[in-house]
Amino acid sequence: MNKMPKKIILAATLALLFIFNAFSQSSWTWRNPLPTGYSLYSVAWTGSQYVVVGDSGTVFTSADGDEWIQQNSGTTEALFDVIWAESLFVVTGQDGLILTSTDGVVWTSQNSDTYWGLHSVVWTGEKFVAVGGYHTIVSSPDGFTWTKIDVSLDVDFYKVIWTGNLLVAAGYSGIYTSEDGENWTCRNSSGRIYGLTMAEDQIVAVGGNNGSYMAFTSPDGITWNQRIVSESSFGTLTSVCWTDSLIVAVGSYGSVCTSSDGKKWNREFSWAEGLRNIIWTGQEIVAVGTYGEIYTSPDGLTWTKKCSEKIESLGSVCWTGTQAFTCGLNGEILTSPDGVLWTAQNSGTRKSLEATAFVEGKAFAAGDSGTIIYSEDCINWSSAISGCNSDLYCISGSGEMLIAAGDSGTILTSTDGLSWVSRNSGVSERLESVVWTGRLFVLLGHRGIILTSQNGVDWTDRTSDTTFSFLSAVWTGTQIVAVGSGGKIMRSTDGVEWTSSESGTTEAFSSVTWTGRQLVAAGRYIYSSEDGITWTQNNTIAYSDLYSITWTGSLLVAVGFNGMIVSSPEDIPVAGKIPLQKTLISEQPRFSCSLSRDKDLVAVKDNHSGYRYNLLGRRYGYEMSNIKSGVKRKQNRHTLLK
Repeated sequence: MNKMPKKIILAATLALLFIFNAFSQSSWTWRNPLPTGYSLYSVAWTGSQYVVVGDSGTVFTSADGDEWIQQNSGTTEALFDVIWAESLFVVTGQDGLILTSTDGVVWTSQNSDTYWGLHSVVWTGEKFVAVGGYHTIVSSPDGFTWTKIDVSLDVDFYKVIWTGNLLVAAGYSGIYTSEDGENWTCRNSSGRIYGLTMAEDQIVAVGGNNGSYMAFTSPDGITWNQRIVSESSFGTLTSVCWTDSLIVAVGSYGSVCTSSDGKKWNREFSWAEGLRNIIWTGQEIVAVGTYGEIYTSPDGLTWTKKCSEKIESLGSVCWTGTQAFTCGLNGEILTSPDGVLWTAQNSGTRKSLEATAFVEGKAFAAGDSGTIIYSEDCINWSSAISGCNSDLYCISGSGEMLIAAGDSGTILTSTDGLSWVSRNSGVSERLESVVWTGRLFVLLGHRGIILTSQNGVDWTDRTSDTTFSFLSAVWTGTQIVAVGSGGKIMRSTDGVEWTSSESGTTEAFSSVTWTGRQLVAAGRYIYSSEDGITWTQNNTIAYSDLYSITWTGSLLVAVGFNGMIVSSPEDIPVAGKIPLQKTLISEQPRFSCSLSRDKDLVAVKDNHSGYRYNLLGRRYGYEMSNIKSGVKRKQNRHTLLK
């Protein structure tokens, strides 16, 4: 086998890193919740800086725990643990991922020698030891070179600590100890253990079993005593720390439990979201968890929230021409002058609001039990008289006539937005979307319902395909584009004759908007199209469904599950191409590339050596080759190709 020159190997490796970073970038930005909506799994403190890590490669840094700065980790894999030791941050994560950094800002991926998720890492004073799924254990003397340790155990490890003379690891089937990280002994097999800490002269482990919060204590790691923290708890304790005077454990549903000795426990608090990790900095406790939750406490009893307040799911968003407003469950209303900074407003109702519109200088929101509210400034809201109890899912208008529609074929009309009149739709299915083309109202709903009307009073049934449920539609100026179940797209120039298109996904689209240049559809994923026929999937940072999307004239704004608000300029990739910044020759980087996802091909050029590479996308990895030889990368491993 011909050996590849070292320069080519280095160039190929750097080119791969460049490409992966390019692909991991997204033009979408979190606007709510802040600092992130991703679940956070671990936090570390250096003495002057916090680093938190979590889902989708999330990394944030903070000097004070109040202001958080997002950093680029270079990956979208879940990051499970972070520690600070030997002037180095070490992060472990999904699929054997290990990242290192000296400052929390610039991160480098290391070869872990395993594909299994690594859930926890510790420094013993001589080496790093990381543990994970399927009895995986790897170690490193410096954080850069890692070696897998073969052990004959049947356990998934969740946590590992160093006591000063003993490694203690816990997981799905109990607690294990080792003096050297290579030879392990099971010490306790009761329950699932997720958290470990040293508490003065004893080791404390926490977890859960059969609906009970459980704790275990040991003076030496060999002999363990089981303690019941709470017998009527649903879930488990996930992490524990020692504050020099108090043991504090956190877990499912935001539970906080404390103990002075590990024997008798008090359940102090319970918040809505789960907490995943807790540390003691020497001055305060920091806990992180689900959907970006961050809390601090000086004593484990009094807690301060360091993230934005929880907002229920947001169902619709609208741009008025001067500001955006969004509505959701429990009557939530938020407004923003730019789609970036959002302020909660009092809607005057606790009914869930499902639809928004701005017509003739008035903002409208409609929702459960026939609720319709209106406002001239999106701040002060008043209730309209709808005269119905049906849930409403859409609202729009022509300038002279307003239309609201919803459950059981309900259609309401109004000339002023204050008083509404019920109209006969002739159908019983839920109506989800209404558009005005300038000449015609078009209502769309479940089971392919299509209704048209010129005056909003008399409606004609145009339904043809009952296998498709419409969820949203938009008028582009030349055609109606409707989206819904199964990722299907329907188009019509007149509201009467319809043509279907395939988006390339079977996931439902909840909403679609028109920017004047392209259509953007949102749901579990985001797709864009210039003509409504050819659709391309785009990058997104949303971790769950987006329910509504709008265009402000300069920014796409999407809202969804758990109060998510994300925004993006219109430069999201069209036709699968990621835009690259042009650079002067004098500023030309070491590597340049052209990306085209629709061709599944990336051409990379080393501007120093002149070597050219092709990067071919694969479902589980990437393959790089040059004229003479190549490097195949699959799950953090490099193998020379003949």
